[in-house]
Amino acid sequence: MSAANREENGASRTRIQSLERGLAVLEVLSRDMKPMSVMDICKEVGVQRTTLYALLNTLMSRGYVGKDEETSRYYITGKIYELGMLYPENQPLVVAARRFVDSLGRKYDLVARIAYINSENVAIVAYTSSKSVEFAKLEYNMVPSHASSVGKMILAHLPVEEQERRLETMELTRFTENTITDIGKLREVLELIRQRGYSLDECEYMDNTFCVSFPIYDRNNSLCGILSTSDEYNHMKLILDDFVREGLQASKRISSDLGWSMYK
Repeated sequence: MSAANREENGASRTRIQSLERGLAVLEVLSRDMKPMSVMDICKEVGVQRTTLYALLNTLMSRGYVGKDEETSRYYITGKIYELGMLYPENQPLVVAARRFVDSLGRKYDLVARIAYINSENVAIVAYTSSKSVEFAKLEYNMVPSHASSVGKMILAHLPVEEQERRLETMELTRFTENTITDIGKLREVLELIRQRGYSLDECEYMDNTFCVSFPIYDRNNSLCGILSTSDEYNHMKLILDDFVREGLQASKRISSDLGWSMYK
């Protein structure tokens, strides 16, 4: 092994503790989304107060953390949001899907979104083509899995053991008269999703809101994103057959652009 390779391998195992702690502070503040005291942050991050003050001062100097002078509590600023917003626009999934999202939204006069699946199997909205602020506000991680087309799509693609663990502990809360509240029925729906390649939310979370989701796969044939649409019930029922056909075609073309193949 060359000296350069040895140096690279050694560097790959090196971790900078202060950076890890700084990131931990940001994660704690962004998770709670409310001003926190020094003591509370210390407990969450597991550092001494002197160390935390140094971390907070550094993050404040860079504009990522602010301080309420009246309460001496710290909070995360909008700069972290601005930094995060730079990522989706250039993400390969968004680049591959944007034209399909825009086209479907315009042609069928509905809201279309593309979301990527993070390491915790949570769908994060990356791009939206929306005609309505009301629909665009719907965040996937705020909607229980059993009551959304996106959540059911993720559940349907989980490994069997993990899926069962989630189903066994899941509270099937009723939100509308159409919400699935029977675990046996939910299992049947998940199997149907795997068979036909799309999932529905037929006013199961919000009255008069009908959603359809299609899977996006990567080069490993793993679920990496979801093409999701939503609109008023009557409109979606009117266009459903034609829309599902085009949605399935779009999801396959996006997946193909990302390296997916049905023959793998």
